[in-house]
Amino acid sequence: MQPRRQELQDIKIRNFSEDNKRLTLRNEIKEYNKSLSSVSKSFGVIDIEPI
Repeated sequence: MQPRRQELQDIKIRNFSEDNKRLTLRNEIKEYNKSLSSVSKSFGVIDIEPI
């Protein structure tokens, strides 16, 4: 099911302008980073402040 969903998403994105492709990818990465941050915190990973 997941590969088909990805295939449909890819087909939809192919028809976007370059700006829309970039914004779509940016939003996907933003959601991925939120998820990664949440999972990391739930496992006790702490943020280290940059020097």
